[in-house]
Amino acid sequence: MTSRFDLTGCQAAIFDMDGTLLNSMRFWRLTGLEYLNNQLYVTGSGFTPYSVVNINDDDAKTVFVDSTTLIALVDEPEAKSVVTVSQVGNDRGVLSTTMPRIYNPAGQ
Repeated sequence: MTSRFDLTGCQAAIFDMDGTLLNSMRFWRLTGLEYLNNQLYVTGSGFTPYSVVNINDDDAKTVFVDSTTLIALVDEPEAKSVVTVSQVGNDRGVLSTTMPRIYNPAGQ
């Protein structure tokens, strides 16, 4: 059976008996942090235009590049800063957040 839905990155999907997609869940994760040219590059999977980088619980101005890359327009975070990515709704309410990752500057 060929799927008529784009389920790239989907880890769970619910269909009714006739094959209609009722719901799907995409899980995202944060896998890497690198500070270059006054920008924090955040890598992972499942990012959307509604993803926001958080540094020590503060929202950073975030640029969506693609589903695996976000850029936070910030000064370099301090060593051991806690970085997460949140998915936010239209009302800016947080829907969910990745597991945290600790920022360590290059060479430390």
